[in-house]
Amino acid sequence: MSAIRFSHKAMRGWMVLLLLGAFFPVEEAAGKTAEEKEAGLPFSGDSWSFYPSMVVTATGYTSGRESTGKDRSHPAFGLTRSGVQAQRGVLSTVAADPRVFPIGTLLYIPGYGYGVVADTGNAIQGRRLDLYFDTVEEVYKQWGKKRVRIYVIAKGDGSLSEKDLENLNETVRLTGRQPESPDFTGDCQDRKVRNDPDTTDGPSVQCP
Repeated sequence: MSAIRFSHKAMRGWMVLLLLGAFFPVEEAAGKTAEEKEAGLPFSGDSWSFYPSMVVTATGYTSGRESTGKDRSHPAFGLTRSGVQAQRGVLSTVAADPRVFPIGTLLYIPGYGYGVVADTGNAIQGRRLDLYFDTVEEVYKQWGKKRVRIYVIAKGDGSLSEKDLENLNETVRLTGRQPESPDFTGDCQDRKVRNDPDTTDGPSVQCP
């Protein structure tokens, strides 16, 4: 099944579909737990298999000088390529190669949460993601560098506004807790991953 593509004009309809559970291919209600029914969760059991997925190399970045070369005095501090402010929350902004994941693409990243592609980066080419964190300490303690299978919920149309981001935040917040998902395919302490040529461009991030 190919990822659903949405435009910003259709954002309101997309949001309603998501809240009603019609956006996601799900199992019959009888197959859900009482907790899942009560929460109105769109994900259950094998429903992940309905989504396009891809194994990517994911790193972490911040808005600070160490990642962007900017500090708080810079007028573009915290701004992503799309023009929205970087954020970390129930929905976070992430950077990707727009040829693979256009700006506005909604992803689920196990261990990180929901991410919307809002940014790009010179080193983020091909099957790579850069996940936004508020601080460098969070990057090292919570993520580092991992190989992970991500799920494409909806492909964007190449743009993202603050209003779109606000709507997406509200949608994700109202859908309940984050879904269960498969484990990571590996992390930066995994020797096989560290030796994979696809994960070793640039300096490696050492796990704490």
